[in-house]
Amino acid sequence: MLSLFCIRQLQFVHHILASPNDELFIMFIRNFSSVLVLLSSSAHAADLSIGSDVWRIPTDGGPLAAQTAQVGDTITFDWTNIHDVWIHPSGTCDVTDRIEVGTAPPAVYTVAAGDAGMDLTFSCDVFDLAHCNAGMLMNVYVGKEIAIDSSVWQIPGDGGPLPPITGVRVGDTLTFDWTGTHDVHIHPVNTCDQANRIVVGTSPGASYTVQEADAGSDIFFACDVFSGAHCNNGMIMTVSVLPLVTDETMTDMPTPSPVSMGATSSPTVGGTSGGFAIQTAGILGAVALVAATIML
Repeated sequence: MLSLFCIRQLQFVHHILASPNDELFIMFIRNFSSVLVLLSSSAHAADLSIGSDVWRIPTDGGPLAAQTAQVGDTITFDWTNIHDVWIHPSGTCDVTDRIEVGTAPPAVYTVAAGDAGMDLTFSCDVFDLAHCNAGMLMNVYVGKEIAIDSSVWQIPGDGGPLPPITGVRVGDTLTFDWTGTHDVHIHPVNTCDQANRIVVGTSPGASYTVQEADAGSDIFFACDVFSGAHCNNGMIMTVSVLPLVTDETMTDMPTPSPVSMGATSSPTVGGTSGGFAIQTAGILGAVALVAATIML
């Protein structure tokens, strides 16, 4: 389906180049964004397998061990004996507004964009909730993106450090964007000492997904360009990660502290001079990516 869509987009490109038109160009950009979304989802999607050795009544009274997932991931439940899978918005064995995932193995749930930043509670509801009440429910936290844009990732005017971010959870992804010359490293300690640092990225869009090993600790992100000059001028940030979720902490989890976001603007399309040149450059730049997807 994706390949057919891409072929149609290439045909559309040919039409635009033959008859340049601003409205057609805008339509193409909107359609092409759909390709990018599909590519992004398929590139990052993973399968979280909950096998029969996990999806069963726990011997310790439960709940089952918490998991993390990302938007686009597929969660597959398999089991033997008599079980099923439901999502409980209540986070407990309360079945109000429950959502059926499956009553026969394998039961599959694909994580949606609207699930980002949420705790999904999966439950086995057979025998009038006997299994759920025996602890057969599992919390899956869906990681969200925390954007640190160019209005934040810059040398602070007050000497720093940069404002901290709190309430981050395992599975969240921090994405750094900037203008000018910067980079992102993790420092083991809250100083500009570069010993044992970890490279996150040297170009805008650098990202880091919080790992289980980070739970309950602080992560120190710094800009190390010009032999650490930016860090020494205050461009270092502390990100505090919450402990791993347990049955006592499945609800009332705080959200990350807000990060100031810079204003964004939409690109200008067309114009009285050079408009077609801009359109052509933009379209041809996109063609390669569209064509590459045809073989997917």
